Formats: sequence, C-alpha cells, structure tokens
Amino acid sequence: MMAPEDVVKFTGRAGKEIKFEYNENDKIVKKDVDNLGSSYFLHDDNGNMVQATNDIGTINIAYDRENRPTSIIYPNGQRITYKFNDLQRRVALNETVSGLSLAYTYDRLYRLSEVVRVNPSGRRDILLKLEYNSKGMVSKRVLERSLF
Repeated sequence: MMAPEDVVKFTGRAGKEIKFEYNENDKIVKKDVDNLGSSYFLHDDNGNMVQATNDIGTINIAYDRENRPTSIIYPNGQRITYKFNDLQRRVALNETVSGLSLAYTYDRLYRLSEVVRVNPSGRRDILLKLEYNSKGMVSKRVLERSLF
C-alpha cells in the first residue's frame, strides 16, 4: 500500500511529465500533466470513483448496491445510464443526447451473444453477434458493416 498522498511520476508519449497523487486507500485523487492542467477525483467509501473534475467541468458517476455504474453525467448534460440483470451482466445502455440505446443479450451459458441498437422507432439493428465453440471461446464475430 502506498503512503498517503504518494506521487507517481512518469513521462508520457508526448514527452510531457504526468504526475498521479494517491490517497491512503491507493485511489487516484489528482492527475497533473505538464502545461495541460490538473484533474481531481473523488471516491466513495467502496472505492468507486464518483466524480472527476478538470478545466472542462465535472463528471459524476453513480453506482448501485453492487458497485456497478448506473449513470454517468458529463459537463454538457449528456447522461449515460446502465442496467444490469441479476447475474451482474449489463443488459442496457442509454444515452440522452444522441438517443443511443443498446441492448445486450446472453446465451444459456451467460455469455454475451448480441449487442443490439434500439432506435427510437423501436427498430432493432444488430451491431455485434458472437458465437462460441465447444471450448467456450469466440468462434465467430459478426459486426454490422454499415455501422463501422
């Protein structure tokens, strides 16, 4: 475990020094990048990052009792919400600005099988379809070509 307010420094790919400060629970509380400003981070009692603030604004993240993210609110008002099933798997993602809505489906062995975009009209477009071999490894991945 790091000592309270330990600082870790390194040089990034662009040659800028990056400094991270950590709290007594080894959670990042501040990030400084030479000439680019600082970012500050708050965590809840469970160690989840609940807020990130920089010169652009503040991002807030909410969690459920299982410590799964349920919503992210950006400085521009954009909101992303997540829904999970009883097996801890994400089953939906909704975004308020663009109206993006995704549904995740799983096979009988609880593996991700499809990611579907649900349009405001209710039309469903498959973005990703996965198939698995007998060893449980992905054997086929189909992406909707018109979307990527």
